[in-house]
Amino acid sequence: MCIRDRHWSQMQQEGVRTVQSVLETAICCATHDTDPRALRYNASSRTDAGVHAAGQVVTFQSRCDLYTAAEMCHALNSRLPEDMAVVTAEFVDDLGFDPRRWARGKWYRYLLHQREARSALRRRACWEVGTELDVGRMRAAAAVLLGRHDFTSFCGPHGAGGKDDLG
Repeated sequence: MCIRDRHWSQMQQEGVRTVQSVLETAICCATHDTDPRALRYNASSRTDAGVHAAGQVVTFQSRCDLYTAAEMCHALNSRLPEDMAVVTAEFVDDLGFDPRRWARGKWYRYLLHQREARSALRRRACWEVGTELDVGRMRAAAAVLLGRHDFTSFCGPHGAGGKDDLG
């Protein structure tokens, strides 16, 4: 799934347009499910306000058997706003599949736009930097992130080892 901006965040918040609420509405409309809570919506990660998400994996449960996986993709996209799109859909037989716990990794991309004139086309997708960047200093600062790191403090009580290689 691809998500552009204009959504406050991934998770449900009362009275606020979120990725989850917009997608649940489209799912309920396409599947004729009436209660979004019954969908058991589960996403691979959260998105914060103004963040673009590409490759977000979402699962939901429905008894609807009107569509093939490709037709479900089209049915959802016809009901989603222009800043969201379902790229592909698959049926999963394993009810134990958890997109957050089964994710193999996450990739973060930060875009800097460096020039005096702002970019009208990229204004929502990058950080405008009007001054010259010292790439050598940036590389030196980033070098401390490379290597093996212990991320167990970021894992839940049943999380994996939490040790990972960066770089």
